[in-house]
Amino acid sequence: MKKIVSSLAMVTSVIFMTNCSNTRSAASTSSASEALSQNEWKLIEVLGAKVPSSSQAGLLFSPGTVNKVSGSTGCNRMTGTYETGTNNSIKFPPLATTRMACLDEGVNGIEGKFLEALSKATSWEISGNELLLKNGSAALATLKPLMRSSTEDVRLNGTLELNYISGSQIAFEGLFPNKKPTIIFNLPGTEVNG
Repeated sequence: MKKIVSSLAMVTSVIFMTNCSNTRSAASTSSASEALSQNEWKLIEVLGAKVPSSSQAGLLFSPGTVNKVSGSTGCNRMTGTYETGTNNSIKFPPLATTRMACLDEGVNGIEGKFLEALSKATSWEISGNELLLKNGSAALATLKPLMRSSTEDVRLNGTLELNYISGSQIAFEGLFPNKKPTIIFNLPGTEVNG
């Protein structure tokens, strides 16, 4: 009878320990997805090459029953899935991309390098406020969080035209008879022009 009880206790312990380890790995996978999906990520460096600030290349992670990723290569849109595991492992199965012609050779170069980096990525790390996609210890791609637009940003975004200057000696229509000055905000970016 003692042998049956001790055998039963041992089997119960093994089942309990197996369930605990499964719970830990599911929790770590869930927290990984949350960390990745907190921001939209803008590509700033890929395979050792700096990416111009004007590039729209980046990623958006959407966790769920099937983890989805979408984004831009800088010219084409991309979409697909990703898998995370223990120790911040990550895998991107082949992603679907649109096939628009990119006339700028620099943009083409970034696109090719970005897709190559994603196919080779085996782990991720958030260092400071940057997301690193890595293969071993080598960083393949560095992304920074893209600030989400607030309600105020949305109202400010776009082209604004000057229609008034204060002062007693200024004739506004005389200063700008043909075309009024403009300023263009492209938020959440940090540059303006006009």
